[in-house]
Amino acid sequence: MDLQKIYDVARKIGYVPCVESYVRIGDEAFLLAKSGAEKMLMIFGQLPAGFSGKQMSASSEEFFLCPLSHVNAAALKKICPWLKPISANGKEKSFGTGDRLGLLTGAHIAAFAETNVFPILAQQSIRELTLTGRTNQSMMEDVMWQIFEAGYKGGYGADGDHLKEVDDIKRAIREGSTFITLDCSEYVPSRSKLDEIHLDILEREYCHSNFHLAGVKLSFDRKVLKKILSEYQDAVRHICTVYENAISSCKHDLSFEISLDEASAATSAEAHFFIANELKKKGVFLYSIAPKFCGEFQKGIDYIGTPEEFQENLRMHARIAEYFGYKISIHSGSDKFKILKYIGSECHGKFHLKTSGTSWVESVRVIAMRDPVFFRKMLRLACQRFGDAQKYYHVSARVESLPDIDLIRAEKLPDLMDRPDVRQIIHITYGAFLNPGNDSKNLVFRKKIYDILTENKDVVDKIVAGHIKKHIEKIDEGTKKK
Repeated sequence: MDLQKIYDVARKIGYVPCVESYVRIGDEAFLLAKSGAEKMLMIFGQLPAGFSGKQMSASSEEFFLCPLSHVNAAALKKICPWLKPISANGKEKSFGTGDRLGLLTGAHIAAFAETNVFPILAQQSIRELTLTGRTNQSMMEDVMWQIFEAGYKGGYGADGDHLKEVDDIKRAIREGSTFITLDCSEYVPSRSKLDEIHLDILEREYCHSNFHLAGVKLSFDRKVLKKILSEYQDAVRHICTVYENAISSCKHDLSFEISLDEASAATSAEAHFFIANELKKKGVFLYSIAPKFCGEFQKGIDYIGTPEEFQENLRMHARIAEYFGYKISIHSGSDKFKILKYIGSECHGKFHLKTSGTSWVESVRVIAMRDPVFFRKMLRLACQRFGDAQKYYHVSARVESLPDIDLIRAEKLPDLMDRPDVRQIIHITYGAFLNPGNDSKNLVFRKKIYDILTENKDVVDKIVAGHIKKHIEKIDEGTKKK
C-alpha cells in the first residue's frame, strides 16, 4: 500500500496522520494518528508479535488500531531500536529537559536540532512524578511515543532523576533508565561518628602535599579534612554502596551522576576534590557531579548572586572535574541567563545541564495568550496552593507581591509570565493542576489545561522550543568567546 493510501485510510476513520512517524519495517507499516487529544498506533500488514490492537477495515484496506499502551510501547521498541534511550557516556555536552505535561518532547527535540548537544528527553524527579501522579515508566513511555511521532532517530537519554536509595535506582534501571542521578542530600551532613584512626590515615594522604589542577591549587590541613568528613563521609559511603549494589551490575550502558546541590552549604573545592578522589580509589566511575555552587539557583528565575563570583566558583569545580575525567552538572539551570555563558567558557564544552519546570511555565504562557479567563483562574488557584508547594521548593516569591489580575487587560496577561514572582508561583504549584487525584477541581483544571495546549500545540511547541534553544545559544556564546 502506498503512503498516500495509508494517510487516506487514517482520515477515513476520523484520525489525522502524524506523517513524520511513518516507518516501514519489513512487510508492515507503522503510523501514529490522532483525533483531538487521543492518539493511536496504526499498523498496516500483519500484526507483529507482541502488539495488541483491534483489526479494522476502511476504504477496502485492513489494518490494526492499537492503543499507546505499555505492551505496544515495549513491542515497538523491539523493532525500532532508535526509540530506546541510550546513555550519555562519551557525549561532551548533555542537556536534560523535563516535561511535566507529557506533551513537550517534540518541542524539546526541535530545540536541539542542528546542535551537538545530547538530549536527555526523559527526565523527571521522584518529587515531580509524585506531584503529577505519574510513574518513571509512564513518563518514559510518554517520551518514547512523542519521539516516534516526531520521527526523531538521533538518540536520547532517560534520567532516573534525584533518586536516593538502592531499590529505587534498581527499579529505574529495570525500566530502562540510562542515566541515574543520585541525590545525596539525606547523607549530608554526616551522622556517623568520626573515626580518628581513619582521619589519621587520610591526613597522611592529603595533608603533606599540595594538589595542582590546571591553575587551581588545593591544600589540606587536619582541620579542613575533619570538616569535610563531618559533612561528606556518609555520602561517600552511600555512593559506594549504590554503585556496588546497583550501578556496577547494570546490564546496559549507564551514566552515573552525583547530586550534591541539595545540601545547605556550597561545596568547597577541597570537599569536591576529596569526594572525587575517594570515589576514584573505590573504583566508582562517574559521568558527572553536581556541586552546590555559590549564589542561589531558585526555580524558574535567573541566577541570584554575583555572576563573576559564580564564574570563579564554576572554574574551580570544572578544573577538578577535568582532573578526574567527568563533567560538571548544573541543576535548576533553566532561566539562568546571567551565567549560562560561563558554562560555555569555563567547562570547555563539556557539561550537563538540567532544566524541568521552565517548559511547563512557558506552556502556561500560551494559556494566558489563548484563554485569559481561565488563566486568571489558574493564577488564583496557584496562589491558594502556593503555601503547600513551598514545602517542596525554596523560592523567594510572595503571593502578596502580585498585582490585582482583574485589573490587567487580557492582552497584557502573557507579560505576567515574565515576572519572577509569577514564574515561581506557577513553577512550583504544578501538582495542583496536573495530578488528577480524587479532587474534582484538579480534574477540571487538568482537562482544560490539556484541551487548550492540545488545540494550540503549534504555538506551544514554538514557544517552548525557542525558550530551550535560548539556553543553548547563551552557553554557545561563552564557548565562542573563550
